[in-house]
Formats: sequence, C-alpha cells, structure tokens
Amino acid sequence: MGTKIGWAIAIFLVLGIAAIVVVKVAIPAATPPTNETLRRGFMSKVEVGKPLTLVLDAEPTAPGNAADDYVKAVAVYTDNADAIKAAMADDVRLKIFSDTSVLPQSTVEVLNALRTHVAAGAKKKEMRYSFEYGPKEFLVGSRWQPGVDLHGVWKGMELLWLYHLGRKEYDQAIDILQEALILGKHMTDERVHADMLARGLQIQRDAANKLFATYQQRDPQAYAQQMNAANEYFTAAQSAAATANEKINVIWRAKPNPGDLFNIIENDEDRSYKVLATLTLGLVRYTHKSRPGDQRVVAKLIEQHAGGSDPFLASAAKAAKNLSEDEFLYEISGR
Repeated sequence: MGTKIGWAIAIFLVLGIAAIVVVKVAIPAATPPTNETLRRGFMSKVEVGKPLTLVLDAEPTAPGNAADDYVKAVAVYTDNADAIKAAMADDVRLKIFSDTSVLPQSTVEVLNALRTHVAAGAKKKEMRYSFEYGPKEFLVGSRWQPGVDLHGVWKGMELLWLYHLGRKEYDQAIDILQEALILGKHMTDERVHADMLARGLQIQRDAANKLFATYQQRDPQAYAQQMNAANEYFTAAQSAAATANEKINVIWRAKPNPGDLFNIIENDEDRSYKVLATLTLGLVRYTHKSRPGDQRVVAKLIEQHAGGSDPFLASAAKAAKNLSEDEFLYEISGR
C-alpha cells in the first residue's frame, strides 16, 4: 500500500513539474524592469518641493480655469510668431538689454497683450488646458503641443522681462517673472503629459533664476533676502526639471525597455509618466514583435486603460493600439 502511495506522489510531482515547464514554454516571461525604474524614489511625483510663497506674496486663489486666459496668450504668440522669434535671436537679445529701442514698439505692444492674458491666468488657482484647448486626444510621441505652445508664451514673457530690465523698470520685470512662475506651476500641476510637466518645471527654473538676477541688478544689499529665496526656488526647480527629463529619457527611446514601461504604468505616482509610458507601448508593439511575453502584457495594459475611467490614460492606450507601422518608423526616425 505504502509503495502505491509513494508512486502516486512521485507521479504527481513529475506531472506538476512538467506542467510548470509547459506553462513557462507556452507563456514566455515579459522583459523585467531595469534598475533605472527599480531605484528608490523613481516612482514618486516630480515636484519642486518649495512653495510659490517662497518667491510670491501669495498663491493664486481666484476661481475659474487659467487656461481660458492662457489660450488667448497662445493666440497672440502664434499670430506674431515671426516678430517674436526674430527678437529671440541671441544677438538681438543682447542689444535689447543695452538698447531697448532695438525692440520695435509694435513688438512691445504685442508682448504686452500677451502678458495681459498671462497675468489674468496667473490670478487663478487651477489650469485645465489639455483636451479643453488644442488636440482632443493623444498621438504617440514624446511632445505635447499644448506644452510647446505655453513654452512659447514664456519665451515672449522672457523678452518683455528683458526689455523692462534694460529700462531699469524693476517692478514690471519682477511682476512678469512672478506671473511666469505661476504659469509654469499651472503646467506642472496639470499632471496630464510628461512634456507639459517638464516644460512647466523648466519655466519655473528659468523664471526663478532671472528673478534672482533682477533683484541683484536692482540692489543686492536691499534685496538680499529676496535673492536668497529666488536662488532656493531655482535650485529646487532645477533639480526637479533634471529629474523630469531623466524620467522622459528612460521612457521614450528608439527601442524602449518594455519592463520599465510596465513598471511605470502600474506603479508610478505621477499620471504624466503613466501617460507617456502608455503611449510608448505603441513603439513596443513593433520593437519587440518577436517577444510574445511582452506583447501579451502590452495588449493587457492597452485593453485595461483604453476602457478605463481616466480619459487621458484611455486616449494614450488607444493611440498606442492604433499606431501604424509607418507612423512608428516616422517616430523613431526623430521626425
């Protein structure tokens, strides 16, 4: 009797091991994540970590959607892009500072109109730009046009700041930079696309740096406290901006690591990076065709988010699913 039981157990174990082997062969494992996304803190939200009140008297509190105003600033920039871009040239920028008459009065008026809309938006507590203005859905790619547009608005504000700084109109110059800081913070806080987030952090970094320079030129002794505060915010924003770009570089590559994308989509605290990683699944559909384990997880994640309640993740999943091979080749060629 004991022998029969022993044989039964042995057969059961052999069959169990065989089943495990068959499962592993039939369902290959997906690519694991790399140490880049496994390191401590990688999945945390990317934030400046310093309050705006470090460099502003108060946070914006007005109701409404700041994007209602910012979109008007984008229209001013777009309609006058040639004149503004001409003034952005390095040699012209140097001349503007030493001789503000180099900037035509017509361009100054355009920049003032742009600033009027930014100032109005900077009074409001929140911004909802993506899918309310511009494209109503994502396409596979690392750039997000609303972020590009708002970054252009900042460049217009930067020119106007330089104009007032050259004229020693310090109050005006400081106000412009503080309004730009809020624009950048609004972009960061939207948490929809990594490109918008990264550009918002870059604006905050650059505006804080220029705020320091403005106080320094005005009176470094009288404004030492403000200079220290601006430098503290700049340092924090610079670190955050660098982290934001590093995360984008981990996600968006000619041949992405599927395991890192899966890890980010499932575990990142920041929707901005979940969205970009989900969009990048469109590339993985072609770069890892010969890896059924990866394709299985890609299909699962696309299906899960395409039918989910978050409209941004849903749009990203649908874009990844619908990416054609021609579009894929266009993306990896660098446009």
